[in-house]
Amino acid sequence: MEYNEWIDELFNREPINESDLDWSERFEEELYRMSSEQTLRLIAMTFERSGSDLARFSDVQASCGINLLTNECHDPLRAVYDIKVPLALRRRTIESFVPLYRDFFSQRCSNCPVNNSAKTLDIRCHMLWDAGSMSMYGFMVNGDPDGEELCEAMMAMFESILFLPHVACQKSALHGLGHSISICSWNKKRFPKSYAGKMIDMIKRFLKLKPLDPSIRQYAKQAKTGQLL
Repeated sequence: MEYNEWIDELFNREPINESDLDWSERFEEELYRMSSEQTLRLIAMTFERSGSDLARFSDVQASCGINLLTNECHDPLRAVYDIKVPLALRRRTIESFVPLYRDFFSQRCSNCPVNNSAKTLDIRCHMLWDAGSMSMYGFMVNGDPDGEELCEAMMAMFESILFLPHVACQKSALHGLGHSISICSWNKKRFPKSYAGKMIDMIKRFLKLKPLDPSIRQYAKQAKTGQLL
């Protein structure tokens, strides 16, 4: 499938509800027939160009399309765990979340904590790391030879998003970091001891920023412990 067709099939549909669009059966069948490499290439391009290429779609359309790509019920992003895919493309897919947040979410989402907003896109931004999206555990559980490098790429990705000057993006990054700290803490045999420490140090540096939204400051302190709802 060519990129332009992919974008139209993925986003240019009528909403059924706040999580789903009326995707065609042909598109969904083709989506699941794609190779892992083709899937990741299209996802990376979508996120890298999200600021411009998703501008013509409504918040609900954009939210539903992103949900299809990242939600565990569909989870084409799971291809990032395929060790047969070139490492460079797997890294690129992880890194593509930075422009998704910088160029899309920070421009379209409310600049406030998600608990102060009922906008579909705000909720999608915050809950992305609960939706079945990438997890450091997925890179380490099956003895991925590039697992440590990809976990390092994830930590760098979270850091880039965390220091964006946008409250919703900051809280989403803290959400992902909190879960990742918890994963590392509960699976010490699988993860280098330094991982949780690196992420905690990242949050400590973030907490030195001034001014900082009081609710974000409290959430960051909670994220350091790995205990997030």
